[in-house]
Amino acid sequence: MSYKGIDISEHNGNVNWEAIKNSGIEFAMLRASWGHFTEDAKVRRNVSECKRVGMPFGLYHYSYADNDANAKVEATKFLALAHELGGYTYPLNLDMEDADGWKARNGVGDSQNLRTIRIFKDTIEGAGDYLTLYMSKSWFDRLRAKNAGLIDSIDAWLAHWGISAPSMDCGMWQYTSDGVVSGSSARTDMNIAYKDYPGILASMGHKVDTKPTPAPAPKPEPAPTPSTGGVKAGDKVKVKNSATNYVTGETIPDWVKDRAYTVMQVGNGKVLLKEIMSWVRTADLVGQADAGSGLFVGKVVKVKNTAESYATGETIPDWVKNQSYTIYQIGSGKVLLKEIMSWVRTADIA
Repeated sequence: MSYKGIDISEHNGNVNWEAIKNSGIEFAMLRASWGHFTEDAKVRRNVSECKRVGMPFGLYHYSYADNDANAKVEATKFLALAHELGGYTYPLNLDMEDADGWKARNGVGDSQNLRTIRIFKDTIEGAGDYLTLYMSKSWFDRLRAKNAGLIDSIDAWLAHWGISAPSMDCGMWQYTSDGVVSGSSARTDMNIAYKDYPGILASMGHKVDTKPTPAPAPKPEPAPTPSTGGVKAGDKVKVKNSATNYVTGETIPDWVKDRAYTVMQVGNGKVLLKEIMSWVRTADLVGQADAGSGLFVGKVVKVKNTAESYATGETIPDWVKNQSYTIYQIGSGKVLLKEIMSWVRTADIA
């Protein structure tokens, strides 16, 4: 089996997805993001249009990771963005190359490249998603010679132009950057997929909603009462996007909203936020504390060093531990952490 596809980024402009589909293209790999961390300027339009016309798609991230910390930022934010966009039936992909020479100029060597690949593998596969690795033949050969176990454990998306067939085993092959496709720019990357990725992802339990992803509906909240809602000094909280005024009456500017702050002091139905030294109503904080656990949506927590596995059963890698994450959703005895989009038991967070 084989499927004809393209890969697209903001550099292709506003492409015509109906024309692309009608030309016989069967799938697309869309750049979601690059670096640590910038969202592709066209990815939301491309995802929405692919869903509208019924074009199967996957997402990729172009890495500029020069240390482990930046690799973790890239991997977790890419995963969170992919889950927010939704609808993909092709893999999530790590693009490891040095097309602009940045890595070479900044001394990013293969030991770091291999650690970056490992971090992406742990993050993406740890969340139950399917990861592929995009590299040129020379990069595959060079990194495989240094860690064949790691490289061969990830499905390859091979970039090798000017040949008549893939030069190594791969799930996808990018065979030219000079393709011409109706609806796209003059130069378009062309690919062939040799696997039924929608079938593979479906067998993994990957559920697809091809409808445009609506903004999350706000959770019902109790009417504001003169209480702290369980918030205490030292807690990390966020200001709701819907907040309009400080307790003192001044308008809350947009840049203050949806950012984490430290509760410095608690008053009657209000809290003093340390970083901006302003009083905000507890009703204007993201989420409300759970009376029993003190947890609430928007609270910043850490995964304990003693944590062993996610609530879904996968092993929690060491780099996830003792890092700060934002509670995105609260379940029974577990919380969903936004930055890694993974469920962690409440007993394993601090």
